[in-house]
Amino acid sequence: MAKGRTYLYIGPELGERKDAVDALRTALAKEGGSKPEEHSVYAGETRIGDLLSLLMNASLFSEQRLVVVKNAELIKKKEDVDLLAQYIASPAEDTVLVLISDETSVDRRLDEAVPKDAKRVFWEL
Repeated sequence: MAKGRTYLYIGPELGERKDAVDALRTALAKEGGSKPEEHSVYAGETRIGDLLSLLMNASLFSEQRLVVVKNAELIKKKEDVDLLAQYIASPAEDTVLVLISDETSVDRRLDEAVPKDAKRVFWEL
């Protein structure tokens, strides 16, 4: 797994999506030799400036970090989307960002910023 990556996990299937995040966490732990420092935030409750500060500042406790942003569909303001898309284009080397949404889409610019091989849609059966 490459460090400094962003993943986009969308769709209503909660169980499989949770398993995918757990698999990332396990892969990071195996790759780094210890559990990653983990942060989970809600897009509707966290300002983009605070999120970017979290993403770009070095970890105090671990060699790597896993940052999960829930409700990513709520990131809609042009300036917020632009700032986050810029970060995705050049992420911090020690950080894996996971954007999560129960919806089946997020802002088009965020969707386009995330590499195709890092996107998954989780459908209910």
